[in-house]
Amino acid sequence: MSKGLFYLLLNIVPPLLGGLVGPGIGSLIGGKTTSGIWQLVLWYGGLILGMWLLFPFLAMIAAWIWALIDGLEMNKTITEKM
Repeated sequence: MSKGLFYLLLNIVPPLLGGLVGPGIGSLIGGKTTSGIWQLVLWYGGLILGMWLLFPFLAMIAAWIWALIDGLEMNKTITEKM
């Protein structure tokens, strides 16, 4: 496996996991620990509170969008280093 392909795969994994498992996982794997923890707190806190209230679902959507933007930023940073 070439070095460029390895970095490309490494670049794809965090956002993919973040999208499949939940926001924050990709940020944690990518080294953005604080962002990842807050994304997880917003997502799962909104999921739990969303059972009784409507507005926490907005926090879940915001966490998901934040995770997607973080994944794109990590993608751009790693691609520029190649």
